[in-house]
Amino acid sequence: MKNTLLTFALICSMVSSHAAGVYSALVPDQADTHVLVTLIDRACDSTNGNATVRNPNKSLKGCWVQDGLTFRVSIHETNEVLIFPRSEFKYMGDPALSAAPKKQAESSFATTLTCVADGWTGDVTVERNPDSTLKTVFVSGEKVNATEQANIINFSYNGLNISLSTLTGTFNYDTAGFQSFLNFKMGRANAKGAGVCAQNNLKKKF
Repeated sequence: MKNTLLTFALICSMVSSHAAGVYSALVPDQADTHVLVTLIDRACDSTNGNATVRNPNKSLKGCWVQDGLTFRVSIHETNEVLIFPRSEFKYMGDPALSAAPKKQAESSFATTLTCVADGWTGDVTVERNPDSTLKTVFVSGEKVNATEQANIINFSYNGLNISLSTLTGTFNYDTAGFQSFLNFKMGRANAKGAGVCAQNNLKKKF
């Protein structure tokens, strides 16, 4: 079943991706079946949509939008809204576009957060590759070294070690190594605490 649907996905991506990137995923539907979800990176219209959800018996068209770490697909025929994890989707190809538009498509996976705590406040931008792996983290516009393990992004900024949960948006922070040593020598207390990050949808006006 899975091999058949994967072959079908490859064929569909070649047929329908005349001028847009295509992302596909095999998602469990019921006990022993999967649905093939295909998202096309183009504007949606009421006739063709920009998403399809297929199983061995039928194919449904709809429109998709990104909502945090999920994709929401509104089905035209039933008005049902289906939710799928973004991490399940793979980039299937974009033969009609040049390298520059591909980079632009990748940047659509960037999420900007406003993070607030007693000892630290800043804007954090998390950029992900098309396969949802961590690409880059910027804090207040400055690129930082970051790693991701399970659902936690770890990075250091302005003398603080910060651990951010990608599930809850909460984070913990404490003073980084050398700054901690300096604080000890100078008799100052180390910073330590917790805060929360919220998605920031504001756009630059100029």
